[in-house]
Amino acid sequence: MTYPMSQESIPRSAWCLLGFLTLLNVMNFVDRQLITSFGEPITRDLHLELWEFGLLTGLVFVLFYTSVGIFLGTLSDRRKRPRVIALGLLLWSSLTAASGLAENFWQMAAARVFVGVGEATLTPAAISMLSDVFRSRSRALASGIYYLGIPIGVGLSLILSGTLEPLLGGWRECFYVLGGLGIPLALGTWFLADPARDGIQAAPPSVVATGIHEGEPPLRSTHIERSATARTGTEIFGEIHRCLVRSPALVLTILGGAAMLFAIGANFFDAIWLRREHGFTQEDVGNFLGTIFLCGGVVGNVLGGWLGDWFHKRRPGGRLIFLACGQLVLCPVALSFRLLPADSIWFGVTCFGGAILATFFYGSLFATVQDLVPVSVRSTIIAVLIFSVNLLGIAPGSFVAGRLCDWLEGQVAQPISWGLFATGLAGLLAVPLFLLAAWRYPTDLARLANLTRASLTHRVGEESPHKPEA
Repeated sequence: MTYPMSQESIPRSAWCLLGFLTLLNVMNFVDRQLITSFGEPITRDLHLELWEFGLLTGLVFVLFYTSVGIFLGTLSDRRKRPRVIALGLLLWSSLTAASGLAENFWQMAAARVFVGVGEATLTPAAISMLSDVFRSRSRALASGIYYLGIPIGVGLSLILSGTLEPLLGGWRECFYVLGGLGIPLALGTWFLADPARDGIQAAPPSVVATGIHEGEPPLRSTHIERSATARTGTEIFGEIHRCLVRSPALVLTILGGAAMLFAIGANFFDAIWLRREHGFTQEDVGNFLGTIFLCGGVVGNVLGGWLGDWFHKRRPGGRLIFLACGQLVLCPVALSFRLLPADSIWFGVTCFGGAILATFFYGSLFATVQDLVPVSVRSTIIAVLIFSVNLLGIAPGSFVAGRLCDWLEGQVAQPISWGLFATGLAGLLAVPLFLLAAWRYPTDLARLANLTRASLTHRVGEESPHKPEA
C-alpha cells in the first residue's frame, strides 16, 4: 500500500492508515486504563494508600513511558515505523496480561514500567506517519481522530471493568484476557507499509511544493528520506535542542499542555472517588464513567480537532487561541463536577463537560508542535512532547491529587472531592501560556520556513551533479 500526498484531497489510503492507527491507540488506552478502572479492588487487594495508587498511575508509568519514548522517537525517525510499533504492541500487551499476577505494590510497579516502555513506541511513530499523509491544514483533525483512542479506550476499559469482572471472576482475569487481545494485532502491524517522509510542512507553498526558488525543480521526498535515515540519535537530539531554543512558541505550547495534563491527573481517582464518597458499585462506576467519557471524549476529540483547524485557517496561531478559549469555558464546568451531589442532573452534565475537556486539546496541541519543527524530527518531537506533558503534568498531578486526598482525610467532609477540585485548578495556568504561544507562533513559523529553505537548498546543491560550463 502506498500513501501519496495530494495537494487537493486526502487519499483513501491515508484514511485507512488513520483508522488502523486509531484502533491501536484504542488498545493502548484500554490496557493503560485497566488499573484505574479497577482502582478500588486493586487498592484493596494490594493494600495501597491513595498516594501509592497515584504513583502507579502516574510517576511509575510515566517516567519510563516518556523517557524511553524519546529514544524510541529517534528510532522511529531512522527505522521503519510500523515495525517499531509492532514490537512495542507485543511488549505492552504481554505485560498488561502479566499485571494480573501482581500481589503487591512493587510487582504491579514492575509490570507498569514495561507496559509504559511498550506503549512508548506507538504515538511518536503514529503521529509522524500521519503527518506524512495529511497536510498541515488537516493535521489537527487527523490527530484528533487518532486520539479518539483515549475516550474510546478509556470508556471501553471502564465499561468492561463493570461487565467482565463478574463474568470472568475478578480484576485479575480481566487483565489476562484484555492484555492478550493485542498480541495478534502485533503481527499485522509488522507488515504495514511505512509512508514516505515526503516533507509536507507548514512552510509557505513555495518552499514545499514548487521548489526553493522560482524556476528550480521541486524537492523530492528522497532528499528528506535520505537525510532522515542517515543521521545518528545524537544529531537528532541536537536538532531538537535547536528547535526548542529557536522557538519560544514551541516551548510555551508544551508547557501549556503540561498544565492541562496536571489537572487531568486528578481523573485517575474518579472510580475510587465515586465508590467511596458517592456509594457507586463497580458496575455503576463502569457504566456511568465509561458511557459519559466515551461519548463526551469522542465529541471533544472530533469537535476539538475540527475547530482547531477552523481557527488555524483564519489566523496564524489560531489553534492555540482555540485551546485557550476552550480551557476558559470548560475548566469551570469540569471543576463544578467535583462539588455537586450525585443525584443532581447537573452531575452528569458537568461530567460530560469534563470528558470534553479531557480530550478536546489533543488535535490542536499535536498539530501545533508538528508545525513548528522540521519534518526530519517529527517522531522525536512528539516523544519530547509526551515526555514533557507527562513528566511535568500527569505524574505530579496524580501524585499531588493522591497526597491531597490523604492529607484532607478527617479534616473535611469529602476529602477526595476537595483534593481533586484543588488539583483541577492548575488547568487554568494553560490559558496565558497558550495565548503567549499564539502571539509568538507566526514569527517562529517564518523562522522555520527560512531555515528549511536554506537547509534544503544546501542538500539539493550537494546532490546535484556539477554541470559543465557552456
